[in-house]
Amino acid sequence: MTKQNIVNNIFSQDAFKNSQNILNYKDPTNNININNSNFTYTSPTLYNNFIINNIPPSGIELTIAGTYIFEQDIYWNPTQNAIAITISGSSITIDMKCYRLICGNTSSRSIIGIVVNGQENSLLSNVSIENGQIIGMSYYGIQTIYCNNLCLKKLIVDGLSLNDLTIRNLTPCGIFLQYVNDFKISNCVVKNIDVETDSCAGIQVIESINGKISSCLMTNFKNNDGAVQGFSYIGCENITTVKSKSQYMRSYFNGNILTSGHTVLGFCPIFCSRLLYENCSAKNLIGSCDDVHGISVFLNSYVQLKYFNVENVTDGVTPSSSGAKSTGIEVYGCFVTVSNCKVKNILAIRPQDKQCSGFASAGYKIEYSNCHASNVQVLDKNYNSNTKYGYGVGFGWAPDPRPEFRIITATDVTYKNCTATKCQVGFDSWFHINSKWNYIRAYCCEKTLKNNTKAIRTLSCNPCSECNPSIIITLDNLAKNNSFRHVKYKKC
Repeated sequence: MTKQNIVNNIFSQDAFKNSQNILNYKDPTNNININNSNFTYTSPTLYNNFIINNIPPSGIELTIAGTYIFEQDIYWNPTQNAIAITISGSSITIDMKCYRLICGNTSSRSIIGIVVNGQENSLLSNVSIENGQIIGMSYYGIQTIYCNNLCLKKLIVDGLSLNDLTIRNLTPCGIFLQYVNDFKISNCVVKNIDVETDSCAGIQVIESINGKISSCLMTNFKNNDGAVQGFSYIGCENITTVKSKSQYMRSYFNGNILTSGHTVLGFCPIFCSRLLYENCSAKNLIGSCDDVHGISVFLNSYVQLKYFNVENVTDGVTPSSSGAKSTGIEVYGCFVTVSNCKVKNILAIRPQDKQCSGFASAGYKIEYSNCHASNVQVLDKNYNSNTKYGYGVGFGWAPDPRPEFRIITATDVTYKNCTATKCQVGFDSWFHINSKWNYIRAYCCEKTLKNNTKAIRTLSCNPCSECNPSIIITLDNLAKNNSFRHVKYKKC
């Protein structure tokens, strides 16, 4: 299924029928392609030795099938935009034998460790990179385009650094895949990203199918004036992500209002279908003035989350002490199931969207079962719980004041055997239609169920949180035809 077919399926649902222009608004793929095609690199040296012990400043190119082995740490000193190792042939394995590829000069704009360089009309196949560390690059640790049967395992990408706010959607990544079919990424770590670009990501996969990512860790990411993502998938299908983690990520705002946002997202699939996340986690995410989510299942269909845990998510940590919103697990999509998932310590300081959530929904046919939200709070600037600025909701709608998103209801959503503990509001029916709450429980919440169908809410959005110029909008509640069965609560 192509990305356009995935999008057509999503927007064929009634909940999205007035939001067709979201694709052009949110899809960064075209800009990423332009950026990558605009970079030029030094011509590499053809390399015919299967032992790699030295790389010249211009890099080397591998074309002959076989296994290439590192026999020592390699200190590489590029003098211009350069790629250390370019793979241009099929059936090639690089076994780094636990050695390191270390870049000693990142003064150039674009420095890449290893590129698997297939072509649209000539895909590479059976490429493997394993057992090593790639240290000190600026743009990509590993970049793969146009490849079948890719294997990346037991790799560490350490220390990306790139500072450039003149190029829109510039997105340094530890591991980047595009047009890759049948891939496996296992036991890989991306850490210590410190950039000032519109965005950055740990593992980013674009328009690829049939993949599995397992036991990978994204940790210690910082963007000094843009967005941060751990695992980013765009226009993909049939990808399984298991036992993987995003942690210790933070964004800052220092005046860049031309970026598409300053979000912090542990996991973020966009325009994808048939994804499975199992036994994954996100924790210790801090945002400045835009959204922060453990995972945002954003405009996808047929997604399953199982045993997904989110902990310690805070938005609005800026000098102005105000953000957009924070969520443990956010779903904007259709045919999504969330089971046996837990979120706790979800906090938002004076959120513009007047809410933070453990679980938040917008779209069609979303089902939650055996899920638990704990300690979801809206705070004032002194970090005290304060419902004057909105509500910390265990389970509710996913608010967004932008025109393309504020009209999307939560239709045919089911909550079964779900629990909210120590939240300002346990369950909120705002903007829900034809939805069901069955066997739900709220313990030690200020309010068990918020169900005022005639209420209004005023949301806002400023240039730091993706609205330039700023907007303020008052919404009438569209909730109707909802049912509540077996609601239990206990005051503390």
